[in-house]
Amino acid sequence: MSDAKVCDNCGSSVEAGLRFCPECGEPLPETAAQSRPQAPSTDVIEWDHSMRLVQNPFMLYDMIKVWGLASLAPLLLIAGLGFWEGDYTALAIVGKVCVGIFLGFFVLSLIIMLLLFRNRYPLHYCIDQTGIAMESRSVTASRTSTLAILLGLLGGRSGLTTAGAGFLAKANETAHLPWKDLDDAHYFPERRSISLMNDWRVVVRLEMPATLYPQVEAKVRAAIDKNQRKRGLPQRRETPAPLRAILTLLAVLFGWALLGDEKPLVVPGVFVLLAGIAAVVAMWSGRGVSRIAAAVALLVTLGAVGYAFFAGEYDNQDEAHWMAALMAELLLLSLYAGIGAFVWMGRLRTCPTTEGGAA
Repeated sequence: MSDAKVCDNCGSSVEAGLRFCPECGEPLPETAAQSRPQAPSTDVIEWDHSMRLVQNPFMLYDMIKVWGLASLAPLLLIAGLGFWEGDYTALAIVGKVCVGIFLGFFVLSLIIMLLLFRNRYPLHYCIDQTGIAMESRSVTASRTSTLAILLGLLGGRSGLTTAGAGFLAKANETAHLPWKDLDDAHYFPERRSISLMNDWRVVVRLEMPATLYPQVEAKVRAAIDKNQRKRGLPQRRETPAPLRAILTLLAVLFGWALLGDEKPLVVPGVFVLLAGIAAVVAMWSGRGVSRIAAAVALLVTLGAVGYAFFAGEYDNQDEAHWMAALMAELLLLSLYAGIGAFVWMGRLRTCPTTEGGAA
């Protein structure tokens, strides 16, 4: 590339627009356009990093998670219809389609990473007194999202989805995590990477040169310790309401499917209703009621499934793809047991708790 720079420290060729070498972390020679007076600060750490895409396990994990959940949604819907009608043929057909959708989007994503982004995504990181910021320096990503917005707007009503995707991509080009919102971190020194978390999810993933890793890790650990001392008790905040709302919606939808009377494993509807209601109550009640409801959801689900298995309460075994329908039913039921278990263990919280789990 004609505008590429060369790092004076390690000799690596660096994409135009970056201020730090992604390989060694040293500052690059500034052009006249980039040069501007800046107030020196010893508390600020900045660096550029060219993130590899296809070889990045975090990227692959996120892709599998997103495309896997998106592909699973229609399969569970068809399973619910089959539980009402007693015909599981469509379940096998849709299952194959869902596998094809997952593999298609996964391979397409890899092709885009390799051909469009050339397996590199440049990022700029800045750590200062306010928190940790990450900014995309990918010209390709910026142009692609801008093009999606323009095409969507020109397409009128039919292009709103495209425009929305473009706006979302634009918004995700920057991320900032204030120190006060930093709750935890996962450290990967062998990959020179740190995943920064708020109270329920990873917000920013830092990737850096080896020379910067000890300094950045020390700052992150110091910030987490400071937040824990400042908050005192309680130390663990409640699970955000949007996440609990999503789980509530899934509990209702799964309950509709499981109330069908043509399920492969005959779990009476009264137990499905009891487990579903208990799971929802467990996510929205005070801690005492929440733990009781969580225990009910967990025990009712496991008890009903266990009894049905040992008593041989099976139905429609002569139907094709009966085993696939059974696996789908158990997957739906596992939501109620999972909610109960997570609430009981304190991983899904309806109110702030102390380190030991008491409210």
